Parts: sequence; C-alpha cells; structure tokens
Amino acid sequence: TTPPPNAPLDSTHLHSSRSCPFTKEVDTTSLLTYPIDAKRIGLRGHSYGGYMTMWAETQTQRFAAAVAGAGLSDWLSYYGLNDIDEWMIPFFEASVYDDPAVYAKSDPMHFVKAVKTPTPILVGDRDGEVPMEQSVE
Repeated sequence: TTPPPNAPLDSTHLHSSRSCPFTKEVDTTSLLTYPIDAKRIGLRGHSYGGYMTMWAETQTQRFAAAVAGAGLSDWLSYYGLNDIDEWMIPFFEASVYDDPAVYAKSDPMHFVKAVKTPTPILVGDRDGEVPMEQSVE
C-alpha cells in the first residue's frame, strides 16, 4: 500500500517494486530519514542516467514523473549504431550476435508495457553516442 501524502514511511512501504536496486537505496537512505512526500518523487537522468531512468520506470511505478535524456531504450538495436561501441562486449561479455538474451534482459523495450509514469524524452539529433532513434523508439 502507498502511504498518504506526508505520512511517515516505515519498512512496510519499502521495496514494493519488482527488482530495482537503486530504488531500495533511495528508500533506505532518504525516505526514512527526510520528510519526503512518497507520491511526488520524480526521476531524471541523461545519457547512462537516461537509460537508467527508462529502465527504472519499467521496473517500478513508484515515481510520479520522470525525464529521460539521451537514454538507451533497446540494447539490441543500439548495438553497432553508436560512435564508441567497443565497451559493449567487455560489459555484456558477448556480442549481441552471440548472446542476444544477455542484452535483452536489461533492455527497457522488453518491459515497456509496464510503464505508467509520464515521461518527457529529451534527445539531440546529432548525438553520436546515443542516436535519437534510441530515445524515441
């Protein structure tokens, strides 16, 4: 259950999201320490933070609003499109051709039906690292 606005939070309201580790960290360090209205929490990120914003809103409905800037929405279609893709194989430990499942499991597009959070998406039409299509896909 969600507590009423401005109600003190306790552990019964924490960790209700599916599997989003950083929301647990926010809950633990902030919501129990500071007077935060749990119904008015927002999320914003750009570049990798944009990806994390897109990922988080597929895993939890705890945010009232989000802003995703230059975020990756689909690792499979992103593969080979960016200007500096040499980090992907060491990070995922395989190419998308050898193990597409390792990319898909952390791909916001595979979970997009779960998104209920209003989210403006900010993009740059000449971004070489995160092509515009990634944000609007």
